[in-house]
Amino acid sequence: MPQDSTKISIKKILKNTFGHDSLRDGQEEVINNILEGISTLCIFPTGSGKSLCYQLPAVALEGRTSIVISPLLSLIKDQLTQLEELGIPAATLNSSLSKEEKRKVIEDLEAGNISLLFMAPESFLKKEYQSLLKQLTIGIVAIDEAHCVSEWGNSFRPSYLLAANAERKLKPHAILALTATATKEVSRDIRSRFKIKTKDLVQTPLFRENLSYQVIPLLAEQKNQELVEILSQQEQLPAIVYVMKQVDAENVCGHLQAMKMNARSYHAGLAPDARKSVQDAFLSGELDIVVATIAFGMGVNKPNIRSVIHYHLPKSPEGWIQESGRAGRDGLPATCYLLGCGDDLIPLTNYILGAEVSKNAVTRILESIFSQGKDITISKYNLCQLHDINDSQFDIILSYLMTEGYITANDTSWRYYQVSRLRYTTHDYGRSKQNLVSAINDHWGRIDSTNAEETFGVSRSRLINIIEEMRDVGDVAVKTTGILSHFILKKELAKTDELAQEILKNFQSQKESSVKRVDAVISAATTRSCIPVRLIKYFGESLSTSCGKCSSCNGKKRSRKLPSGPIPSLTTEQVEILKNVYEEHKATLSTPHRLSKFACGIMSPAIRHARLYQNEHYSFLSHYPFADVFTQAKALIGG
Repeated sequence: MPQDSTKISIKKILKNTFGHDSLRDGQEEVINNILEGISTLCIFPTGSGKSLCYQLPAVALEGRTSIVISPLLSLIKDQLTQLEELGIPAATLNSSLSKEEKRKVIEDLEAGNISLLFMAPESFLKKEYQSLLKQLTIGIVAIDEAHCVSEWGNSFRPSYLLAANAERKLKPHAILALTATATKEVSRDIRSRFKIKTKDLVQTPLFRENLSYQVIPLLAEQKNQELVEILSQQEQLPAIVYVMKQVDAENVCGHLQAMKMNARSYHAGLAPDARKSVQDAFLSGELDIVVATIAFGMGVNKPNIRSVIHYHLPKSPEGWIQESGRAGRDGLPATCYLLGCGDDLIPLTNYILGAEVSKNAVTRILESIFSQGKDITISKYNLCQLHDINDSQFDIILSYLMTEGYITANDTSWRYYQVSRLRYTTHDYGRSKQNLVSAINDHWGRIDSTNAEETFGVSRSRLINIIEEMRDVGDVAVKTTGILSHFILKKELAKTDELAQEILKNFQSQKESSVKRVDAVISAATTRSCIPVRLIKYFGESLSTSCGKCSSCNGKKRSRKLPSGPIPSLTTEQVEILKNVYEEHKATLSTPHRLSKFACGIMSPAIRHARLYQNEHYSFLSHYPFADVFTQAKALIGG
């Protein structure tokens, strides 16, 4: 397409399909690159219009299907609704679809009737979908939240590493990687993974001139009063108040409600319907204030948010920038407050220390992987629970094994099948299958496919094939849970101990990166120079002049150290509670590290599985340094 006709086409589609007269900064360069087949990295801050950079080219590249890989199912749902209203044919493929819904999407794809297909990275990597996509003419492959591909980012996911390899096999017209923030290191990593040239990075400034950053130093007991004073001003509404933990969301929201403010809480502990109710009320204008953990905000397209308030210190500059960026998307003035209290450093540091992984845990995980032979099946949930390490920590182990060539991903499947009979069997399965069909129908409870031989006397693959056939003919309904990841061994393990040591070095690097992020937050919160200048320096950016309206620029001098209260010694009563909790839950809290995580309110797979977060004493020492609690736990348990 000649360059002039490309510009005409972009303007025509922009106006006729999307209803816009002009593009924002950076959008035209990205869109032109993509239409010319140039793979591009797009780094635009929150609210700067990243989605249009793949939506418009997808419409322009007629006769092709463009794929968007996103980890956010809520965002996918919102975009599908928006695209339907615009008349753009779009769909998604994921495990939640019914058989009929899935068949309809596949038929539409094969007929060329879908412009945009949204997929989570895990769905994108499934063999059945890869086979399907290879038959299509692919326009662009857009990777949203592309920082997830980088081990140096704060949301690393190995599935993104695998997606980087899989998408090139589809031979797309172009690849578009998108993220709101990225340090120079993360940016290099993204470009390397997706084979994007340095010159094809399009980045717009992180700082938005309509946002005013205000840091208010105070003690913990002063926060609620300050928060009420801010939110009592009508010009500060609607507002989002970000807190650190679910219990904080409930407590702070309760205080605002007691002050007759129109506020509701939002966090991952709420039922999906309750979360949707809060989000819908906020978007419609029925609700003024949402008090939320960082679970709220991704994909929430509300342009008139007048203030974002960090009740606690953000854990990273990325979080501070992205969460603050949800204010003032309409371009009108908005304020980003930080209630700066030094006491918040204790839980932030505790999370970092509590996430440390023992060499013993890494060694045992490696042994469980490499003892299986050539074909490896991993239940991430089971291994994380057994060794009490978080998903993100397990991801680091897996990514190291993949990048170093020890294993390669093969496919994913489900471990558990809950089969419910819908009708008496009318389908003729044949004599060779009938006994197994009857056994499945007579089985009470969920079926563990890894025990197929033991329970049904057949191979796992045969069992799954029969269950799926029963579902497809309409005899049964099937619910699947417990995802399994399948890998192929590519290189034998020589010495477990040496490999464990190398992986532990990666964990140490992650720890140092986390500390660096917290330090950068404190540096910006306590600087006497322009706050945005100091904040975006972390990302390698600079401002030609000071913002002129932040706390520093307005002459509100702040201490070099955030206010904090004294840290008392553990009382005899607290030590006795710690001892009693250990005695009562010794099976789960079997080590000083696990007991300390419970006391400091640091969630872990073992604590979640045993539902100890519901215990009245969970998190009762969260305001004490982890090192102090660990010392006491070690004295109680030994080891």
